Amino acid sequence: MRAPVTDLLHDAVRDFASLPPFRDYVDAERILVVATRGRAGLEGKRAACHFTRFSDSRQRVSADGRWELPVLCLHGRDMRYVISFVLPRFLFLSPREQAEDVAHELLHIDRAFDGTAAPLCHGRAFESLVRSLADRAAESGIALPELARPGEIISYHRLRPLPQPYRRADPAARRRYDERDLVLARLLFDPAEREPPPPRYVYECPACGERYPRQRRLRMASCGSCSSTYDGRFKLRLV
Repeated sequence: MRAPVTDLLHDAVRDFASLPPFRDYVDAERILVVATRGRAGLEGKRAACHFTRFSDSRQRVSADGRWELPVLCLHGRDMRYVISFVLPRFLFLSPREQAEDVAHELLHIDRAFDGTAAPLCHGRAFESLVRSLADRAAESGIALPELARPGEIISYHRLRPLPQPYRRADPAARRRYDERDLVLARLLFDPAEREPPPPRYVYECPACGERYPRQRRLRMASCGSCSSTYDGRFKLRLV
């Protein structure tokens, strides 16, 4: 049986972490790699890096003392970061796009490797760095393997819910995660999911007639073509 997709992705993270500049500060064994189930279609988030320390305090407790991040400890090892990949969306990407996404998420790791976010911001310089790192990986012979074939049932590790900041005063908050919270899930890699699902709702501008397909209901929204800010005259109506 094929290894879980998340194990293969962790191997890819480890390979990329051996490249400069990551090899100077990234410990791949303290990065948890998981996957989440996403909607059909290629549009939307494909991966994300989750942090275990606040940037303002560099601790689990925020600088104002109101928020805290849960402890994440697997098999006695303190995990500093969680990288999650969205399935099956990530599986539809080309090997080059997958490599760029791995590099992208590693760039969000701070050089102190203390669980905080790197100060780098998305933009042209960031994307240029992502492409250069993907080039460097290809030149070094680092490439992601084929993760799944159409029609194949694949397995992956998921962590539900993903660690989120909670109010310290909340007695019901989830304060700790360990290996018991890591669940092996399965999904059918269906080629039909490459296409986005039909919209559940369609809204229309009463002035210009432009239509806005959406998966979720809109509450207070007006036509972006008729006004750059909310304007009740152009409030979208459900059709």
